[in-house]
Amino acid sequence: MKTLAVEESYYSVQDINQPSLKLLLLALKKSKYKEWVFEYALNHVHTQKEKEEIEIELIKHSNWLAYRDIIKKYDKHPSKKVKLAAAKKSTKVLKEIEDLTKEEQLKIIKEKSWLIEYIKHPCKEAIELSVKKDGKNIKYIKKPSNELILLALKDDENNIRYIKDPTEKQQFEALKKDCDNFSYIKNPTKKVINYCVKKDPRNIKYVKKQSEKLQILAINNKTEKSWFFSYSNLKNPSEKVKLLWLKKISISDISRMKNPSKKLQMFVAKQRPIALYGVNNLVPEVAEYIFKKDDVNFQFFNDIDEEAQLIALKYHPEAFSYFHKRTKKVEEFAVKQDAKNILEIKKPSMKLLKLAIKKDYKLISEIKNQTAELQKFALKQNIKAFNYIYNFKGDAKDYFLKSFGLVNKDGSFIDLEKQKKLIAELPWAMEFIKNPPEELQLIAVKKQGSTLQYFKDTSDKVKLEAIKTNGWSIQYVTKPSDEMKELSIKRKPRAIKYIKNPSEKLQLLAVVQDGKAIAYIKNPTAKVQFISLKQSVLNAEYIENIDENVLERIINIDPSVVSFVNGNVSEMFKKLAKDKKEQERERKLKKDGLAIKKMYMSASEFTDKLKKIAIEQNPKAILFFDNPTKEFVAFAIERAGGDKDFIYNLTDKLYLETSKKIPWSVYFVPNRSPEVMKEALKDNPNIVTLMQNPSEKMLLDAIDRKPTLITDIYSDLYKKFPSLKFKAIKYNPKVMQYFIENLKPQERKRAIDLNASNILYMKNRDPDIIKYALSKNGDLLNKIYPLSSKNNLGFFQMLTSDDLWKNLVDKQHIPKDVLIAALKEKGLTSDFLDNPTKENQLKAVEKAPWVLRFIPNASEEIKTIAVEKEPFAILFCPNPSDKLKTIAIKQDLGVLSFISDVPKPLYGYIVKKYPRFIRNIAFPSKELQMIAVKEDPNNLEYISLPDDKVVKYAILKDNEVKKYLFEDDNSFFNKIRRFFLKIKSLFHLK
Repeated sequence: MKTLAVEESYYSVQDINQPSLKLLLLALKKSKYKEWVFEYALNHVHTQKEKEEIEIELIKHSNWLAYRDIIKKYDKHPSKKVKLAAAKKSTKVLKEIEDLTKEEQLKIIKEKSWLIEYIKHPCKEAIELSVKKDGKNIKYIKKPSNELILLALKDDENNIRYIKDPTEKQQFEALKKDCDNFSYIKNPTKKVINYCVKKDPRNIKYVKKQSEKLQILAINNKTEKSWFFSYSNLKNPSEKVKLLWLKKISISDISRMKNPSKKLQMFVAKQRPIALYGVNNLVPEVAEYIFKKDDVNFQFFNDIDEEAQLIALKYHPEAFSYFHKRTKKVEEFAVKQDAKNILEIKKPSMKLLKLAIKKDYKLISEIKNQTAELQKFALKQNIKAFNYIYNFKGDAKDYFLKSFGLVNKDGSFIDLEKQKKLIAELPWAMEFIKNPPEELQLIAVKKQGSTLQYFKDTSDKVKLEAIKTNGWSIQYVTKPSDEMKELSIKRKPRAIKYIKNPSEKLQLLAVVQDGKAIAYIKNPTAKVQFISLKQSVLNAEYIENIDENVLERIINIDPSVVSFVNGNVSEMFKKLAKDKKEQERERKLKKDGLAIKKMYMSASEFTDKLKKIAIEQNPKAILFFDNPTKEFVAFAIERAGGDKDFIYNLTDKLYLETSKKIPWSVYFVPNRSPEVMKEALKDNPNIVTLMQNPSEKMLLDAIDRKPTLITDIYSDLYKKFPSLKFKAIKYNPKVMQYFIENLKPQERKRAIDLNASNILYMKNRDPDIIKYALSKNGDLLNKIYPLSSKNNLGFFQMLTSDDLWKNLVDKQHIPKDVLIAALKEKGLTSDFLDNPTKENQLKAVEKAPWVLRFIPNASEEIKTIAVEKEPFAILFCPNPSDKLKTIAIKQDLGVLSFISDVPKPLYGYIVKKYPRFIRNIAFPSKELQMIAVKEDPNNLEYISLPDDKVVKYAILKDNEVKKYLFEDDNSFFNKIRRFFLKIKSLFHLK
C-alpha cells in the first residue's frame, strides 16, 4: 500500500513513518530528482551505505552539476564511491580523488582510456593499459618511457606529434610506413631530415634551417608523386640551388625569385624566354639576347623596366603598345623608332607630336585635337599632308594655299596651266578651286576618283572617269546612268550600296564577284540569294526574308545554312536540315567508316545508327567513339573477325589469339597479367603502351614495328630511356614540339645529324644549333626565319591572307654569322652583300634563290633567275610582274596561295591542272567551265552563272548536280508540298 501511495504521489512519502530505502528511492525517481526530495531522503536514511545509494541514484539520473550543487551542499565529505560515480559524469570530480587504488584506476581506464589524463598519481599498469587501448593517450603521460612511446607509435605513427623530444630510433619508428609524419617530429635529427627529404622533397618545408646540401638533395629527388613541391618550400636558397631548381623543377619559377642574377636570367632566356614573364628588372645583356629575336610575345614582357623597354624597342618598335609603365624617355625613343607609336600615347606633348609627324606626315589624320601649329608643321614636312587634314584650324588653310602655290601673293588663284600641274600632284586641293574646267576635273578624278564630290553639275565623261578610278565614287552621282552603275559594280561590287533599286542584272553582277555584296541589296531576287548563298552560307545573315524555295535548295547543298539565317527558321526547315545532315553523314560513313574522325557531332547527333554504319564499314571506327558501350565494342570485334567472348568472357588464351588477329582490340579490355601481356607483345606492338613498366628493348622494338606508337608512349619514359628520344625523332621529328623537351646540346646535334630539318621542330633554338643545321642544309634559312607580316601572322597563317603582297614585310633579324653559315653550305660568301654588283648577285641567286630576300630593289633579270630556280622565291618579289607569276605558277601551283592577282591568260592552264580554281574566277568562259566540269561534274557548284551546254553535260554525267542550279520553283504545287511538310514537321515534334 505504501508503495502504491508513493507511485500515486511522491509527496505521500512524507506521510510514512520511517520510510524504507526502497520507498525513498522510488519517491526520488517519481519527483524527477527534485532537491527537496533528495534532502528528505538523506535525512531519513540510517546507514552510510544507504546514504551513498541515495547520492549515487541522483548522480546517475542528473548531470555532474547535481554533485557540485546538491550532493556537496548536504554532504561536505562524500565517499569515494560517490565520487567515482560522479567522475563518470565529470572529469573535474575525477581530479578530486586522491587515493584511487590500482584496481579502481584500471576499471576507469578499461571504460574510457583517455581518463588517464585526470587520474592523480596513475599507476604503471593503468598508464600502460591506457596507451595500449589508444596510443594518443601518450600525450597525457609525463616523461613516458621508451617502451611506452614505441607502444604508442605501434598503435598509430601519428602519435609522434605528442612526443616532445623523441629519440632518433623513435623518429624512424614513426616514419616506417611513409614520411607524412615528419611534420610532427620536434627537433628531427640530421639523419632523419635527410631520409625524409630524400623520400619526399616536400618535407623540406618543415625544416627550419635548410643547408644548401639539403636543398640540392630535395631537388634531385623530386618525383611525379611530389608535384606539390614548390619553390616557396626552400628557405634562402643559394645561387647554385636556384639554378638547379630552374634546370630540374620549373624554369618558370624564376618569376618567384627576388632579383634573379644575370646568370639565372640568361639561363632561362636561352631555354625558355617566356618564363621570364614577371621578372621586371631584366639585365641588359639578357634583354638584348631575348629581344633581338623575331618571335617575341610582348604580352609576357609588359612590366619590364625602362632600360629593358629601350632595348626591346630597338628591335621591336611595335612592342611599345604592350608596356604598362612608360617613361618620357621611352615614349620619345618609341616614336623615333616608329612614328605610329604616337597613337599609343594618351596625351602626347607637342614635341612628340612633331617628332612623329616629321617621320610620317600622314599620321596627322589620326591625331585628335589638331592645332593650327601642328597642321602647318605637317604641311611643312610634305604638302601632301593636306590629303590627311579634314578640318583646317586657324590660319592653317591660308598657309596651305600659299605653300602649295595655288594662290598668288595677293590671294588670287594661279593660272590654269599651273593649276593642272599642282592638281596632278595633289588632287584633293580641288576642294578650294571654284568652278574648275572639265580638263582640270579629269586630271583630279584620274588621280583620285573621290574628288568627284567637289564638282557640281559635272559632265558624264568626268563621272565615268571618276568611277573607273574608284567604284565607290558612284555615291557622288545623283542620277547615274546604267553604264555608270555597271562600271561602278565591276570595280567595287559592294558599291551597289549606293544604287537605288538595282535591277536583277546589277544584283547578279555584284554577288557573282562578291557574295557578301548581298548585304547592301534591299530585297534581292531569289536567284541573287541563291548565288550568294552558294558561295557561302554565312551570307544568310545579310538576307532579310529569305526565299523559302532558295532556303530549301541551299539546305540540299549545305544544311548548316539554317544556323545563319537572319530571323526565325521554321521547324520544317530545321527538320529538313537535320535529315540532310544525317543523310550526308550516313553517305560518308558508308564510304569510309574512319570518316568519323573528321565529323564533329554532339552526343545526341552521333546516333546508334551512325555508329553501326561506321563499324560495319570499318570496325576500327570504334577507336574514335567516346566511351563506347560493351555492345558496340563486341560488335566491332565480331565485324573484325573476332569472338564476342573477348568482351564478355575473356580468357588468357582468347586474349592472345584476338590480340594477334585484331591488334587494336586490347584497348577495350582490362590489362592481363604481365606474363600474358609480354607474350601478346610478340605479335602486337600496341601492348607496350598498356604495360606499366616496359623495358627499353620492348619499347624500341615496338616503335620499329609500329612507328605511330611514339605519340602514345608516356612522356616520362623518354626521360627514363634517352635512346627512345632518337628513335622517336627518326620516325616523327614533331615529337620534339610536344613532349621531348630540353634536349642537351649534344642531343640536339645528334637530332640534326639524323635530319637537318629537325631544327624546325626544336624549341628555343640558339644561334649555335641554327648554324649547325645550316651547315648541313643552307636552304633551311627561309624556314627557320620565314617572312612575317605587319600583323605578326605566322608563316602558315599567311596562306589565307587576302591581301598578301601589301601585308608582307621581311622583318626577321637574321644575324650575319647565321646567314654566312647558310651561304657557306651553298658554296657562297657574303660578296653579293658587301660588293653588290650584278655579277655577284647573279652568282648568289643561281646557287641559292632565297638570297633574293637580301637583295633590295633586285632587277627583273635577277628575280626571274631566282623564280626559275625556286618558284617560291616569288615571295621575295614585292608586286611581281605577270611574267614572274607565270613562271612560278607553271612550276608549282602551290604558289597560288601567295599570288593575289593571277594573270588571266593562265586561267586555262590552272583550271586544267586544278579544276576547283574555277571558284576564283567570277565570270569564267564557256571553255573554262567545261574543263572544270569534265574533271568533276560537282565543280558546277563553283560556277555562279553556268552555260547551258555545260549544265547539260554535267547533269548527263551526274544527275545529283542539279542541286547546284537555281530553279525559281514557287509554283502552286510546290507551295502545297511545303505546306504538308510543315504539318508533318509539327506532328514529328509532338
